[in-house]
Amino acid sequence: MSAGLEVKKNRYARMRFRKKQESGSGQMLRVAVFIFLASGIAAGDEVTVKGTTLRGTIKDVTASGLEFDSEYGSGTLKIPYDTIERLLTDEPFLVLYGENSQAFGRLVGVADGNLLVLEKATGPTSVPVDSIIESDSAAEADTFSERLRNKYRFWKASTDVGFSFKDSTSDQIDFKMGAKVEYRRRPAGMRLQVNYLLGEERNREDGSSKTDNEARGLFKGEYDVTERYFVYISNDLEYDEIDQISLRWVAKPGPGFRVVETKTVSLQVESGLAFVHERFFGGTEDDYLGIPVGLELAVRLPLDTSLTARSDYLPSLESSNDYLIRAEMAFLVPITKYLSFKTSAFQTYDNQPDEEADRNEFKTILSLTWHF
Repeated sequence: MSAGLEVKKNRYARMRFRKKQESGSGQMLRVAVFIFLASGIAAGDEVTVKGTTLRGTIKDVTASGLEFDSEYGSGTLKIPYDTIERLLTDEPFLVLYGENSQAFGRLVGVADGNLLVLEKATGPTSVPVDSIIESDSAAEADTFSERLRNKYRFWKASTDVGFSFKDSTSDQIDFKMGAKVEYRRRPAGMRLQVNYLLGEERNREDGSSKTDNEARGLFKGEYDVTERYFVYISNDLEYDEIDQISLRWVAKPGPGFRVVETKTVSLQVESGLAFVHERFFGGTEDDYLGIPVGLELAVRLPLDTSLTARSDYLPSLESSNDYLIRAEMAFLVPITKYLSFKTSAFQTYDNQPDEEADRNEFKTILSLTWHF
């Protein structure tokens, strides 16, 4: 009797121990796997939110949630992770997260702030949602461009080309080409940017004349001191035949502060010390030291459109009449995943320009941008 009673006690203790092990995120992982295996191959992706199961296609997996196209045609929905009760995808996703981590498999749930990715070799992988960088479907992840993008995930590059032609009493041709390379891996960041603009007008009576012949280049490096404070150094060069500028060089080192930094809005201000050197075609030069005030803004808008802007004010320490104001803005509308329509605007105000040039210059440019 006592031996039989002892066996029953041991069995009861083991059952309690197993139930204890099944608690928390471990239990949720097992439940997610069970749901996946029991469901077989899903007919499309399924997401359950507040008791309602939505069926359709997951378009993107981001740090803030899922972008979901419902089969009922209600448009793309933004679904935060904390509202998801059940999740199951028909096809696997490649999810890049953290510094160098990735997970490839079907999405099978959300638990304790983690996205559960069912990998064939290792089983469920818990991906912290706030560390997600980007994602691709299985078909996209297998392309050469995506493999390259995944390998260099901390790099971004773009190139844009614009062209316009007018055939009338006076013929006009405008051509614009630019490229930008960015690297961001905290605490360091870097941006290299070049632009070239050429315009020519041909008049039947006066012949041809240039309306634009301008080149700009920028290099900027940043290093985070804290989450919001950083130091930077930048150098930019400019050549503008129309405004009689053979060389404008602006060098700026100094501190900066990030006022706002979220997934959709980034705003930072900068100051420090600036050295400005201007050399004009007539042989005159203008050099001065100044205290710059700069601003950079990036906004992600609805429909995957985006707006970027930057400006700086460069007053001379020696003369209040000698200063330079520069601003530029770009608005991008996506056409495909890698191609966008771009509208750019540039403005430069030089209070002491060359004698043959105006103080203010403003121009707008339309172009196509390929980014990867």
